[in-house]
Amino acid sequence: MSKQVLIQELSRLLQDPSVNNALSTVGETGIPTIVLGAELFATDRGTLLYREPLESSITTLNLTRSLWFNRPVAFSVRAGDTRLHGRGVPVQAHITGDVFAAHYRDLRARDPLADLAAVWEIRIDSIEDTSPLLQRRQEDERRPFFRHLDRLL
Repeated sequence: MSKQVLIQELSRLLQDPSVNNALSTVGETGIPTIVLGAELFATDRGTLLYREPLESSITTLNLTRSLWFNRPVAFSVRAGDTRLHGRGVPVQAHITGDVFAAHYRDLRARDPLADLAAVWEIRIDSIEDTSPLLQRRQEDERRPFFRHLDRLL
């Protein structure tokens, strides 16, 4: 599938609050940090938005470094048998303005005590369908010798 089609599928999946997702960043020393259940949103511009509630979080630190030094982040989304995995680079931290205000209002409508440090915008550089059935089919076609011998009978 094309990148655009996969981003549309990502957008559709992220509208369902029961979808499992994760955002992975890397710290200064190369140690990864993963946010499970990250609040992710796809935009019409083909970017991903991530709501960060804490100014002092490790994720905020890592995203800031990624923004300054053009370092990649990764994300994964899973809904049933559908799995999408992608990589991108933070391009902006919205701490004021229309994007920030809209997400802040939405959060506060659901939880009057909610806080929002920033809405991070991530440019999606690559995205792929990593669904198990698709991957198995691709491996069977491209690498038939990787099969266990008992599957050849």
